[in-house]
Amino acid sequence: MMMATLSVANYKIGVNSSAFWGQRKGFRLFWSWRIRHGKPGRPAVPKEVRKLIRMLSQENPLWGAPHIHGELLKLGLNIGETSVGKYMVRRRTPPS
Repeated sequence: MMMATLSVANYKIGVNSSAFWGQRKGFRLFWSWRIRHGKPGRPAVPKEVRKLIRMLSQENPLWGAPHIHGELLKLGLNIGETSVGKYMVRRRTPPS
């Protein structure tokens, strides 16, 4: 009686295991195809938008990335706040 339950339990684990590996193989095939057929990584920020971010940060030195990000959203430019911070002009702090 005990051996029958154990063999049934092993069979269930075996089926789940093979289903898992089958899904994993399909996942690997999909992403290997996706990487080969498309642009890798995130889309680049257009040069005009980078110029606009630099201009806004130079003309408004008290504005931070959240404020400039909000202004860009009002203009209809969908760009992340961290990207805005990356392209802002860095100001040198005077030595202490």
